[in-house]
Amino acid sequence: KVFPLIRRFAKEDDREKLRQFLRIKAQEHSGKVKAFSEKAESLRANTEEWHFYRRKAREEQIIYNQCMKNLKLLEGRKE
Repeated sequence: KVFPLIRRFAKEDDREKLRQFLRIKAQEHSGKVKAFSEKAESLRANTEEWHFYRRKAREEQIIYNQCMKNLKLLEGRKE
């Protein structure tokens, strides 16, 4: 609900800074998803450590998806 206001009232350079921030955060979380998933794959399934890394990968995936959704909203695109 805040992105229509940002698109309408924020200066272009502020919107670009927010875009860059969201892109960087998306890249970071994408890398973490990959790292946690690879670590989980290297472990024996259904162990406590395996569950830990799978959970961390899912958490990072959720944050990545939120960043991407916010980028689309900032650019004024519907999903």
